[in-house]
Amino acid sequence: MARAEAERALANDASDGAANNLLANLLYRPYQWEEARRVVDRALSYNPGSSAMRMISATLLAEQGRTPEALVEARRAVDLDPRYWANHGTLGFLHTCTGENDAAVEDLERAWELAPGAPFLRELLADAYHRSGKDEAALQAATRELPPELVGLEDAMTPGFRQAGFQGASRRALEWRVASSGDHCTGEAVRTARTLAMLGEADWMFECLREAIDRRDRVFLKADPAYNPYRADPRFAALLRRMNLAE
Repeated sequence: MARAEAERALANDASDGAANNLLANLLYRPYQWEEARRVVDRALSYNPGSSAMRMISATLLAEQGRTPEALVEARRAVDLDPRYWANHGTLGFLHTCTGENDAAVEDLERAWELAPGAPFLRELLADAYHRSGKDEAALQAATRELPPELVGLEDAMTPGFRQAGFQGASRRALEWRVASSGDHCTGEAVRTARTLAMLGEADWMFECLREAIDRRDRVFLKADPAYNPYRADPRFAALLRRMNLAE
């Protein structure tokens, strides 16, 4: 129904930014990459200064493993709307994907300044600090300004950090989230899968990735360096096929 409404609006005005944005996201979710790309390109031909559409373009490119091109689009989005935290957050994640971890930290800290506690920022910041070799800063980022529902997280992570560094803290955090949620993938399958990838828990990781793909989440299998150790696994190729990303 939503797609029909978007297409009806675009039949009346092909430059309708809101309708193009909606349709691109509706096509993205079932992993219809080429169709979504056509919508994005058409929208940008009418409004090349749309920060939102530039970021959708960056997301599509990153999902397809075209990370350098995605970075170009994400930088354009930031330039067009430097006050929107998610633009900086996405740019930071893409810098992580290209191994530019110090740049990722800078981008993600800027995102935090604009929207403290925004979804997924703690995890992205902690990951960027960890990849930069700054595990103390990674622990501080992971436990920064925790809301009431996460008050037990720091108590779980601190002893794990003392025993086995940031990986130990991450394992304790995962155990705490599973116990709190009663869900093997903690209700946030992508975040859980990234943690499991770092911990070397391949079977559990693939289970959560399958769940995320079934829900049509943003997974970034081709771009995210968290999954580099698993790319030769036949299960990884199977997931790419499910996302219409088979090589």
